[in-house]
Amino acid sequence: DLPFVRSKTALLGVILGLLVLGLHVYFSGANRQTLNRYGFTLALTLLAYFGAVWFSEFLALDDQLASRTYEANQSSFSTRYTMWVIGFWGFLEKPLFGHGLGSYLSLYMDHFGRYGLAEELTFYRMVSIPHNLLIHVLSETGLFGFLIIMGPIIWLGLRLLRQSDNHWLVLALLTPILLHSQFEYPYIASGAHYWLFGLALVLGLIGDGAKPLLLKRIIVPRRKAARLAFSGLTAYALAGVVIVTSLSNDVRRITLDFASSEIMPLGQFLENQADAPALDHPLFGKRLRAITNLQAINKIFAEQQLDLLRPVALPYFEAYVLKQYPTPPVWEMAIKIYGTLEEDEKLLAMIDYIALYRPDRAAELRAQYGVYLSQKANRLQ
Repeated sequence: DLPFVRSKTALLGVILGLLVLGLHVYFSGANRQTLNRYGFTLALTLLAYFGAVWFSEFLALDDQLASRTYEANQSSFSTRYTMWVIGFWGFLEKPLFGHGLGSYLSLYMDHFGRYGLAEELTFYRMVSIPHNLLIHVLSETGLFGFLIIMGPIIWLGLRLLRQSDNHWLVLALLTPILLHSQFEYPYIASGAHYWLFGLALVLGLIGDGAKPLLLKRIIVPRRKAARLAFSGLTAYALAGVVIVTSLSNDVRRITLDFASSEIMPLGQFLENQADAPALDHPLFGKRLRAITNLQAINKIFAEQQLDLLRPVALPYFEAYVLKQYPTPPVWEMAIKIYGTLEEDEKLLAMIDYIALYRPDRAAELRAQYGVYLSQKANRLQ
């Protein structure tokens, strides 16, 4: 499905991975049979890609193909550039310990709130990560967190590349992961990338069979300090696996509960979700409370039980959701709430706030407010 995937990094990762794999085949002194096999695989991959493109055009499905032109992807490039610049500025503001885990959204929004829209920067409506692993870690945890989180991985990777005879193969396997971690978001949620990373590390440990001491030297270093460092890294990795597995199970359970709550009527929803255990989760609880609040508001509007809006939903929405999740969808919800409750002062303040980030949308809202006032005056007359 690569021709239909809009991710440029996915295509680039495949291309560079195959090229580096070719370097591995070449420098390993492979025989003619191996070279022919690699050439056949490369040709088959290219044939499958361009065959899918041609077949899609033949079936008049070319509108489903991902565009590879610069013009079609200019918005993607500019938004990423903006994310990286703001993330790096955030790191420079607090280089030692960063702004705190999960703070990038606030950092991004705060930048536009303070400085407005610069000509070379592009505001995007929902940004919670900078699409760059290094900048993400540096902006949220600083140099201290970077050394703890990325240090062991970088150290192990450099160690394997230095000591393994398969360094070109390791690079070929790591290329897609390295590209995605610097330009995309799968370093947050894609387990497949980390399976590949683990495979690359295992292959990196397997050296040339003519050097039997190589594997022993890597797995059990001779120096005591190196042995302790390797053991600590192993324990660190195992602890990470356990934690990630536990969090993945929590996410799955919470997702299923969330899906089932979407079809509940308002009364049942408020009764079941008011004291749901997931709302007290140490990592996801705060975000779940915000999502639950937004769900309740949507159900109030859907069932037209607007008398519950002010006492049930508005206090938490104003105190937490609006402040901690300053994104355009939340702003639009605030506009809808204040308009329904005829809170004109708060409505105008919200429009002024939106103007810092989306001046065109703020102008539209002001025009709509003017129409509302004129209609209201006519009704009074």
